[in-house]
Amino acid sequence: MPNKPVEQGYKIFALADKGYVWDFHPYSNALGLDPVSSEVNSLDPSYSETTKMVLELARHLCLKHRSLEWRIYMDNYFSSVPFFSELRKMCVGACGTAKSNLKGFPSEFKEVNKTSKLDYHFKTGVVKEDEGVLIWMDSAPVTMMTTIHSLHTEDLKYRWHPGQKSSNAAGANQVFQGTSGMELNIPKVILEYNRHKVGVDVADQYRTYYDTLLTSRQNWYSLFYWVLETALINCLIIYCDTKEEEIEYLDFRLEVAWGLIEEGVTRGTSPEIGKKHLQNDRESTPTTTSSNSRRLTSTQLPLQIFDGGSHLPV
Repeated sequence: MPNKPVEQGYKIFALADKGYVWDFHPYSNALGLDPVSSEVNSLDPSYSETTKMVLELARHLCLKHRSLEWRIYMDNYFSSVPFFSELRKMCVGACGTAKSNLKGFPSEFKEVNKTSKLDYHFKTGVVKEDEGVLIWMDSAPVTMMTTIHSLHTEDLKYRWHPGQKSSNAAGANQVFQGTSGMELNIPKVILEYNRHKVGVDVADQYRTYYDTLLTSRQNWYSLFYWVLETALINCLIIYCDTKEEEIEYLDFRLEVAWGLIEEGVTRGTSPEIGKKHLQNDRESTPTTTSSNSRRLTSTQLPLQIFDGGSHLPV
């Protein structure tokens, strides 16, 4: 991928909510994006491959969950006027940051960029073809596009002074008047975007805690472990929502691992013997209740789980 530390590899485009990945689409340097459906391919030929990919993900959501109302939040890598219009035709709401040089963007806002000097918390907007475009001045101008919010709605939110090193420190000083923070009226589209934009980030954060990916020359290997980790994270989120209780991610992974080991034990030997050894080993397994968590050692695993070839049962 261009402008990335490592140019070779896979990139995963995903739809996620609070860390739960609903759907994803892989990309590779060699093969590009996975093929999309004929319905998406038949749309405007000027759409980029990335736009078609996101439309395909949105189409999957609509087909699998027809009774639900969907809203997609994205950054300016994906946002465009024709793209938001196409999502609206699919009855999918959209909101995201946008670049002012986009095709079809309101001409009166095209001159606004990161270096523009505006009053702190200055706000202006326009509705064009049922798409709202908002410019709001924070430390730098923030440009938003939305099909699901009113540009006039605001909510009271406590804000800290951005600091004297901010590019708009002078404007902030006039608003805060010597205080370190105060309650200000913030456009609701800004607040909603900040609240929902982290869906994929939460999943990525979970994945960095206990990475299982090992170095391999097999090109499918990294994709397999990404899917495995994503499945574990999804299961954790479902478990916490359905059980209405919190569990540490490490404890959850250990429970899943022991559940798989128990399945192997009861396959390879009599259930009574297997469960007896399993119970003894589970009691010696460290949990996250200790401040210094330790990794499982080979002596803590029941020997009965291995077959004659010293492999875990398949």
